[in-house]
This record gives sequence, C-alpha cells and structure tokens, in this order.
Amino acid sequence: MKKILILLIAGLVIQSCKKEESSPALASITVVNAAIDVAAAKAYASDKQVYWSAIPAADAVNFASSKHFGVFTGSKNVIAVNSADTTKTLYRNSSEFNEGGLNTLFLCGQTGSYEGVYLADEVLPNYTEEVVGIRFINLSPNSPAISVNLTATPTVNEASGVAYKQKSEFKIYPASTVTTGIAFQVKNATTGDLLAKYNLPATAVSPYTTATVAQARLKNVTLVIKGLVGGTGTNAFGVFPVPHY
Repeated sequence: MKKILILLIAGLVIQSCKKEESSPALASITVVNAAIDVAAAKAYASDKQVYWSAIPAADAVNFASSKHFGVFTGSKNVIAVNSADTTKTLYRNSSEFNEGGLNTLFLCGQTGSYEGVYLADEVLPNYTEEVVGIRFINLSPNSPAISVNLTATPTVNEASGVAYKQKSEFKIYPASTVTTGIAFQVKNATTGDLLAKYNLPATAVSPYTTATVAQARLKNVTLVIKGLVGGTGTNAFGVFPVPHY
C-alpha cells in the first residue's frame, strides 16, 4: 500500500511539472481608440481567425479610452475594426509577440484614412523615487505640430514639434508632493496659440479613474492628443490619459 501511495504522489508531481512546462508564455497589448467617429473599436491579436461576434461588447474600446489585453507569444495578426460595422477595418498588420513584451496599438485617423501607430516591445522607464513619467502622442489628424508646457511655466516647453502620429519621450514629474494635479497647456508649435488644457489629477476623477498622479507613482502615463482642431462635441480637440503598468 505504501509503495502504491508513493507511486501515485510521484505521478501527480510529474503531471504537475508537465502542466507547468506547457503553460504558454504571455505578452500584452494596450489598445487605444483615438479614431475619429469610431464610438467603439474591437481588436484582437491571434494567429487564427476570430469572429467579431465572439468578442464581448465589454471588450470593445470606447473612443478616447484604452484597454489592456493579454496575448500568447509568437507571430500574430493584429486587427482592429469599428464595433458598429465590423466590415470597416481600422488597422491590420502582423507582429511578433515576445514573452513579457509591452505592446501598444494607438488607433487614429478619420473616415477614409483610418490607421494606427503600433509600438512593439516598449521598454518603459523604471523609477526608484516617487515620480511619474509622462509623454505625449499627437493623434489629431488635422493638428499642426504641437508644443506642450506646464501651466506654471508657460514659456518652457516640456515637448515641442510633436506632429501627427509622433510621440515625445517620457519626462519625469514629482508625485509625492502633488495635491492639485499636474497641469499642461497644448499649443500650436509654430504660432504659440493655445489649443487645449489638461490636468492629470492628483486623485481619481471620472471618467478616467485609473489615471491619476497617485496611481501613476513609479509608473508612466501617455497623454493622447485627440479630436480635431475646431471640432465640437466628441470630436473636440483635447487630451485623454492612458495609464501603463
């Protein structure tokens, strides 16, 4: 009986090890929807065809927002469509997903010219002090090149000459002493005209309750320029945050 019990335990241990060995490695992709007039987008990264109806409505990425998804490693097709009409492709390409890789797909453009900015295997800065890293990406299709400054220092550029589909590098800002947020001004880089204001809040403010100075300590945030210069309503020129891990 004792011998049988030992054999059973050994078998379970071997089976457990095999399961661990066969567990697929994972990467991640963050999908950001800044595509004009696309109220919600569905996206996937897979080596197989995926039926859009099988993707829950809750997994759609609303305009001016983002969602994080896990992806198995390997070569995958990355595809995004308009949720309201899945025959309308917003982005299609293939990409290699490496274990632990951080990938981001920024959907942008407008009717007739939807496209994406894809950032593969990003190495996001790591911090050992109480700061937050912030960068800007310009996804406004009719925008001029922009400059960005802190409201407190309007003549000092935090980023400059950021044209459509371009991004700035991460800059660090103190986080431990911030009580009212970090306030920015977005301007026409050539004329200096003010185009938008944005304040990364110290604590949660709807609808972006996961992008605050408090939650971004030791992490990074991308501030996305969206909409159209001169646009109104949903298409108004503005800024929204994308928090990173």
